[in-house]
Amino acid sequence: WIGYNDKAVEGTFTWVTGETNGGFVPPWDSGEPNNSGNEDCVEFYYWDKTWNDNNCSQSRYFWCEYSPIVATP
Repeated sequence: WIGYNDKAVEGTFTWVTGETNGGFVPPWDSGEPNNSGNEDCVEFYYWDKTWNDNNCSQSRYFWCEYSPIVATP
């Protein structure tokens, strides 16, 4: 899972942080997003670098975003 979903409003995808896509057009796989079977969460297809919407209850690996800690001497 990449933290992008349309749980709040069907067809309106946002990031889990609440941020919108800011005009970015996601690289959806052909025919996606299609909401086939209540698909609200987005996964990344590593083999062709496209995105797919899928049911959130499916087990998937996930990506985390964090701010790095900068150490000063």
